[in-house]
This record gives sequence, structure tokens and C-alpha cells, in this order.
Amino acid sequence: GYLQLYCEDAIIKHPARKTFQELKKKLIRTTGGNYILKTKKGYSNLIFFLELIRFLIPPLKFPFVVLMSKKKLNLWQRLGVISVSYYVKYLVAYEKIRLKLGGEYTAR
Repeated sequence: GYLQLYCEDAIIKHPARKTFQELKKKLIRTTGGNYILKTKKGYSNLIFFLELIRFLIPPLKFPFVVLMSKKKLNLWQRLGVISVSYYVKYLVAYEKIRLKLGGEYTAR
């Protein structure tokens, strides 16, 4: 219900994660929160495993998009972007599996 306005001069100050440890902590926390919400809504084993299988399929197009991008990144930076995206994807998958097998949710 709120009216949205566009402001060209708006500056958003939101802290980025500066280390892999900070990123990992956030991903584990948010993955756990999403998992808990889904289980409260009746997250069946079948749906869990179908989503997990779909999630585990590696993105084949993404590395090529990053490598061919016109952004001013050198090869090592491009490989870093690809590596971080895979790290995030498989860390989330690991955390989902850990929670499904009875692991405890890690809150803030």
C-alpha cells in the first residue's frame, strides 16, 4: 500500500559483506530462516529434494556471461566472480542438507 516515488539523488547505504566469513555467516542465517519458514508451511520431503536437485545443477551459462561481459574486469576478477557465485550456491545447498538432516538453525 505505499506510494513509491523515484529520487534520482537517493543514496542507499547498506553495508556489504567484506569477508568470506561475513558472507558465510549471512548465507547460513538466511538459508536457515528460509528453511524454517518453509517447514512451518508444510515443506514436504519430495518438494525439498526436487528443489535441491534443481538447485545443485551448475549454472552453465553464467560463467560465459561473466567471461564475455564488457565490464572492465581482468581475467582473475572474472574468475573470482564465477568462483564466489559457485561458493554461494553450494554453501546454501550444504546448509539446506545439514538442516534437513537435523542440524540446528544458527540465528544472529
